Amino acid sequence: MQFKKIIPLYEIIKSEYLSLKILIPNFAGGSLPRCDRGDREYYCATMLMLFKPWRHGKNLKDDDQSWDEAFQITNSLHAKLN
Repeated sequence: MQFKKIIPLYEIIKSEYLSLKILIPNFAGGSLPRCDRGDREYYCATMLMLFKPWRHGKNLKDDDQSWDEAFQITNSLHAKLN
């Protein structure tokens, strides 16, 4: 399965599903970014794209927010729910 062109990094990230009773996404391509190394904005954008429900890129963050700010807000909201 390939992502649509409107999705950030659509050319890089692909997913495959193993044929088991439970569907498990297997991300092919480069490794996922780490929170303790590399570009923090890239890490935050990737994590939001993978784990925050969205239909359009604008659902992931506000125009005046950095990816890091949007990620911190999402994490704090999630922590309050648990």
